[in-house]
Amino acid sequence: MSHKIQKVPWVVSLACLTIMTFMAAGAEGITAYKDAWRANTYRAIKVQPAMMQVRPLTDVTAIDVQNMFATRTNELHVKVDKTRDAYLGFIFPVDLNDLLGVADALDLDQATAKGLYKDALAFSTFRRVGGEVGNTNHIIGGSLLALRNKSLDTGLASVNNESLATIIDENKDAVMKIAKVRESWFGKIYFPAVAFENAIDVYGGNVSADALYELAADYGFAAMAGQRKTIRGDFGIAVWLTLLGKAP
Repeated sequence: MSHKIQKVPWVVSLACLTIMTFMAAGAEGITAYKDAWRANTYRAIKVQPAMMQVRPLTDVTAIDVQNMFATRTNELHVKVDKTRDAYLGFIFPVDLNDLLGVADALDLDQATAKGLYKDALAFSTFRRVGGEVGNTNHIIGGSLLALRNKSLDTGLASVNNESLATIIDENKDAVMKIAKVRESWFGKIYFPAVAFENAIDVYGGNVSADALYELAADYGFAAMAGQRKTIRGDFGIAVWLTLLGKAP
């Protein structure tokens, strides 16, 4: 009498092999496997930031800051360089107290803001004579948008001549708080309005220099220099940071 050998479906074989592997690995091995799986899964998600759900800065943690710099360093460096060029080559230093004031205005947790300052220093390529590393407004601004899980190419796409005044009016408390924080640095400096137009454009916004000048004039932060329309630095920087931190 012949016996017919039954083939075991490959799915069953794989399941049995997996169970045997876990039994051999023990509890510690299983835990290690699960941790590795979670880490790899999270990395796979993070490489597609545009696919992640946009979140408010109130939800951002220090761990999120670390992950952001770990996964978006290259694209952030590109945008920081473009922002510097947009501001006609000027660099705006930021110390810890400045950042804590900005964070308070934008509802970013203070402990998270301290973590952002520390990690941004490690990221920064701005070094004063003597080798001291400094943080800049350009780094902080781009980081705010990235921490909201928004694209660094199109994150400000909602900002245009029609929406600008409304967005700023809805967030005017934040704008004025940030302007006050930056007043000691930039309250006596007037920048060409086109510089702020350029800086918004870096992140996908489409606002004209004229619209920005009119906005600044409405708030009392604009001036003419011959035929050149200018905006006081503390207000212009506050508008830019608020858009990066709050714009839909």
